[in-house]
Amino acid sequence: GVTDVGPGSSFADKIMLAQTYLEVPDEESACLILGDFLNQVRAQRGKKLTEEQADQFTADAERLQNSIGCN
Repeated sequence: GVTDVGPGSSFADKIMLAQTYLEVPDEESACLILGDFLNQVRAQRGKKLTEEQADQFTADAERLQNSIGCN
């Protein structure tokens, strides 16, 4: 999972924040948070994240974006 990875808990915080927005529902904010998450994953690929973790997080976030209908 994302909870034990990366600098502090910022990855997990972003996912939890996206889920909170989805419950409201506030799809626009959820999409923005997921976009930030993907940027952070890209920035940390090969640094704080392994290639496998980055691939998994990217796939999960993109699946969420698709299910919400983010552009």
